[in-house]
Amino acid sequence: MKSQFLLSIVYFAFIYNSFGQGHEQLFVVAHGETRNIDVTITKCEKFIMNDNSTLIISSEFWELNAVQSEIGIGCKIIANGIAGRNGKKGGDGKKGRKCKSGERGDNGNPGGSGESGKNISIKTNFTKLGNLIIESNGGKGGNGGEGGAGGRGGDDDIVSGKIKRCGGGSGGDGGTGGKAGIGGNGGNISIQYGDEGLNPESRIQVTNSRGNNGSPGEGGAKGKKGPGKSDGSRGRGGQPASGSGIDGIVTFNFFEEECLEHAPTSTYALIIWVSNYEKPEPKWEEQAFSLVKIIESNYKFASITPLKDPSYEELQNALTGFSNKGGESNVLIYLSGHGVKLSQSTYGFLTSDGNKMSFDAIRAIVEKSDLKTLLFILDACYSGKILDDSGINRDIPSQSTIKKPELVCGITDRTFITAGYEEQQVNTQMTESLIKTLNQNESTALTASQLFLNLITTSGIQFKDRPSFGKLNIFSEGDFIFHHK
Repeated sequence: MKSQFLLSIVYFAFIYNSFGQGHEQLFVVAHGETRNIDVTITKCEKFIMNDNSTLIISSEFWELNAVQSEIGIGCKIIANGIAGRNGKKGGDGKKGRKCKSGERGDNGNPGGSGESGKNISIKTNFTKLGNLIIESNGGKGGNGGEGGAGGRGGDDDIVSGKIKRCGGGSGGDGGTGGKAGIGGNGGNISIQYGDEGLNPESRIQVTNSRGNNGSPGEGGAKGKKGPGKSDGSRGRGGQPASGSGIDGIVTFNFFEEECLEHAPTSTYALIIWVSNYEKPEPKWEEQAFSLVKIIESNYKFASITPLKDPSYEELQNALTGFSNKGGESNVLIYLSGHGVKLSQSTYGFLTSDGNKMSFDAIRAIVEKSDLKTLLFILDACYSGKILDDSGINRDIPSQSTIKKPELVCGITDRTFITAGYEEQQVNTQMTESLIKTLNQNESTALTASQLFLNLITTSGIQFKDRPSFGKLNIFSEGDFIFHHK
């Protein structure tokens, strides 16, 4: 039996790890809300757009990197380019002096080019998707300005009350209209997604067309004639835009994904066992070596660290060090040895130097860990007591609740698998089944939840002494993943 009766207790304070700067836990657009966003990158654990909400992108481009997304009905993401400015009207020509023709009107200014739609990159797992419209159309080109009107022809000359019959001046010609502006390009839209929340009614509609060109400016009005002369000519119309914008590109890619490809480079294993007690337990050492060998041979880990017969201080340092490898790391910790009773209601782990670390203390290290995912496997008597906490969800995984690896990859999680229930004494059956299950697995990616389900359904472990399972409530959406070689 992995059990001895000794007294001791150690407490660790729970410390909540907040997300780093630029990484939000929740990003929410409320029901019916229109929200403007001017940042280029939004990183969050969960992105939520409630029914009839609108998100307006005003930055040059926008990247959404969300672990999970919930999209309601009638939602919009608007990232259209701004229309080009219209050209100004040319100035009107001045009236001609006596007997002189009116001045020609100024040309209208050209219209400005429309702004291109914003490029958008979305990478997320949809856990709910109603319908979403994404608009990233190019802005319309500006219209050319109207040419200025020609000036009126000058009057007859009047000298000492007598009209000098010069007939006045001719009217000025109107100015040429301004050139039309080019419409902006449509924005490029890239969506990488997981489909957990998709159904036949789910819909993403993307419009990212080029903007229309502007209209050429009209020629300026003709100048009116002076007495006995002719009107000026109307100005010519402006030139059409030289060229046009281009439609944007849309790409949809299932989230299969680079997370699964790259995660092994940041995945580590710490295999700890204590077998050198007053009464040695050589079988436990054999099991630990077998586990190390199976992991090295079959699975992709950046490193696998065995730790034999640690003292209390060595165990504490190892657990703390591996639990704080960094927020993008994934860590497997296996701990095997004697479980001990510390008091009427508390239990712990016996180290090689005769000291005892309470399961409360071990759980606290896990709770405050700085990791992406952590799977803690504890094979010791009374190990189920580590799950005896209101902050742990002990629901048993089933085939209907287990998510596919690509839908949990990269999502923060803390999972425990223990050898038995609360005050239960256990033998070495769980580790034997663990080795067998990992050795027989042929899946490219195996989640901790699927591993546990395999342990209790295919290894012959009886219900009364089967392993126990739990997840920290605040970090329970993801899963540790074994990547097969």
